[in-house]
Amino acid sequence: MHVERIPNEQKLDHRDLFLLADEQWDLVERYLERGDMWALVEEGEVRAECVVTDEGDGLCEVKNLAVAPSWQRRGYGRMLVAHVQSTYAGRFSRLRICTGDSPLTVPFYESCGLAVVRRDEGYFLRTYDHPIFEAGKQLTDLVVLEQDLWPYARPRTVITTDGEVDDQNSLIRALLYANDMDIAGIVLTSSVFHYAGDPARGIEPFRWTGSSWPFEMIDRYEACYGCLCVHDARYPEPSYLRERTKIGNVSYKGEMDEVTEGSEFLVRLFLDDDPRTLYVQTWGGTNTTARALKTIEELYAGSPEWPALQRRISQKLVIYLILDQDESYADYIAPQWPDIQVLNDTSNFWHFAYAWQLHPDELNTTLHAAWEREHIAFAKGALAERYALMGDGKWLDGELPEEQRGSDGYLAAHPEWERYDFISEGDSPSFLYLVDKGLRSLEDPTFGGWGGRFSADGRNMVADYDPWSGRFEASHTLTRWLDDLQGDFAARLQWCTASRYEEANHAPELRVIEGYDMLAQPGERVCLTCEARDPDGDGVSVGWWHYAEVGTYASRWMPHELEDVMVADMVLDRTASPAKGKEPWVLQLTGADQRAVSFVVPPDARPGDTFHIIAEATDDAPQPMKAYRRVIVTVR
Repeated sequence: MHVERIPNEQKLDHRDLFLLADEQWDLVERYLERGDMWALVEEGEVRAECVVTDEGDGLCEVKNLAVAPSWQRRGYGRMLVAHVQSTYAGRFSRLRICTGDSPLTVPFYESCGLAVVRRDEGYFLRTYDHPIFEAGKQLTDLVVLEQDLWPYARPRTVITTDGEVDDQNSLIRALLYANDMDIAGIVLTSSVFHYAGDPARGIEPFRWTGSSWPFEMIDRYEACYGCLCVHDARYPEPSYLRERTKIGNVSYKGEMDEVTEGSEFLVRLFLDDDPRTLYVQTWGGTNTTARALKTIEELYAGSPEWPALQRRISQKLVIYLILDQDESYADYIAPQWPDIQVLNDTSNFWHFAYAWQLHPDELNTTLHAAWEREHIAFAKGALAERYALMGDGKWLDGELPEEQRGSDGYLAAHPEWERYDFISEGDSPSFLYLVDKGLRSLEDPTFGGWGGRFSADGRNMVADYDPWSGRFEASHTLTRWLDDLQGDFAARLQWCTASRYEEANHAPELRVIEGYDMLAQPGERVCLTCEARDPDGDGVSVGWWHYAEVGTYASRWMPHELEDVMVADMVLDRTASPAKGKEPWVLQLTGADQRAVSFVVPPDARPGDTFHIIAEATDDAPQPMKAYRRVIVTVR
C-alpha cells in the first residue's frame, strides 16, 4: 500500500470516487484541474483519493476526500489526511477541510487534529441542485475545519558542503532521504581541506572539485525522480532543489569577508518566518554560515529590534559540525552568537569515514567490498552510478592524485584496501540524525539514533558498550546502526529504477499499543505489545532491546570519564573499559523476540529514573528494512 500523485491526464479516470465526496460534477470541476490529486493504491487498485489545492497566504485545502465503498472503515481516509499533513507542512502553514454538518465526517476530521473554525449556514441548500444526505441526515451547513501544519513538518535543514569525495557520496544518500527531511537549501563552501582559490589575491586552488557537482547530483536525482515518487510522493521536485543550490564563500579557508549568493541565501533562511528549527549541516567550514550571521549583525546590531532578533535566530538554528574545518566558528560564531545550539561531531564521523577499518570486523559487514559489490557497486540508476567506492575507476577532477581513491594507483599504494570497499560518508551522520525512524532522536541529543548521540552539551562525550571490543566507545553510538542504515540505503537505491511499487522493498510499519511514554513503580512489571505490518506483504519479525546507556537508571554503571584516542592531533574516538569485575548491567526482558515483552522495574530504581526500550520490526525481503519505536518508561 502506498500513496502516489495522479497526473492531470488520469484524474478523470476516477470520476466515480470524486462524486462519492462531492455529488455535483460542475462543483468538482472548479477545483480538480488546479488541485493535486493523491491516491492510496494497494495491489494496483486505487482505494482512496484526495484533492488538495493552494488557496494562497500559506493555506492549503483538501477539496475532496473519498474512500471506495468496499474499502471504508479501514483507516484509509485517516492515512490520506496524515499524508497531506506531512507532505504540505513544509510549504504551507495551515490546512483547511470543509465538509457537511454530518455526524460522521466532522468528528472524523476532529480526530485527525483539525478544529471547527466556522459554519456557513444553509450552504448546501444554496449551492447544490439536489438534497445531500449522509448517515440519514440531510446536510444543510458547511463546516470549516482548520489546523496549523507546522507540528507535522519534517525536520528542516540546509546543507553546506566543500565537495570532498565523501561529501559527494553523502549528498547522494541525502537526496535519497529527501522525503524524510525538508531540504531548504544546499550551499557550497570551503574548508581547510578544499578551496577554490582567488587569483586576484594570489591564492591557488587547493583540492577544489569545482562548483558544478551539486547541480550534477540534482540532475541525476531528476533522472530517478519519477521512480522515487512511486515509493514516496514526498520527494521534492528537482527544480525546487536546483533553485535552492547556491555558491557560498569558497575562495579560501575561513574566508568570510565576501558577501556571496550562498551567504545571502542563508541570511534569508535565518530571517524567514518558518517556526521550525533549522539544522545547518556543516560538511565543510562554517565560513559561509558565519558570513550570513555577520551580515545580519551588520544590518541590525544597535537597533531596537536587535536583542530580540538575535535571540530568535539563536533559538532557531542548530549547527551540526562535522569536525571544525576552519576558524570561523571559533573566531566569530562562538563569541558573537554564543546561544546558538551546536552539535559538534569531533570524532564519531570518522567511523562512517576513512577510519572504519579500525572497527571489530563484526561491525564492518556492510562496508567491506563483498557487500558493497553485491548491493551498491553495480546498482542501477543515475545516483548509484555516481557513488564512489575504492578502486571503482572514478576520477574526481581537482582532487590531488594521491587522493584519487577510485584509481588503481591508490589501491597499489594502499594494499590494506580492496576494490569496491566503502570509502567514506563522514558527513552523513549530520542528516542521519534527522532521519528519526521512530527512535525519537530529535527529542534530545542524548537519546541517539542513526546519527549517533551526544552529551547534553552537544559533544561526543557519551559512549555505548561495544560487545565486540569489550569497551565503551563514543563511536559505537553510531556504529551500532551501520548494518541497518546501509541496508536501508541499498533498498532506496533500488527505488531509483523501480517504476512500480511492487518492484522494490519498503520498511515495515510498527506501533506500540501501550504508547511511547509510560510511568511505573519500583518492582512493577511493565508489559508492552507491538503491532507490525509490511506494506509489501512480506513477513515481519519483531524484537525488543533495552538501550541501557541512554536511561538514567543504568547510567550509574557507565563510565563517567572517557579517554581520547588520538591520531596525530585529531581525536579519533573516546573510550573507556568497564570497571574491573563490573560488567555492564543488563535489564532482563521476557519475550524479547515476541510481540509482547515485559520486564520488572528494579526495586532500587529511584523516582525519575528512565528505561529506554526499543522495538524493532524487520521484514524478510531479500534486502531487509527496519522500523523502530522507542518507549521511555519513567519511574514514579
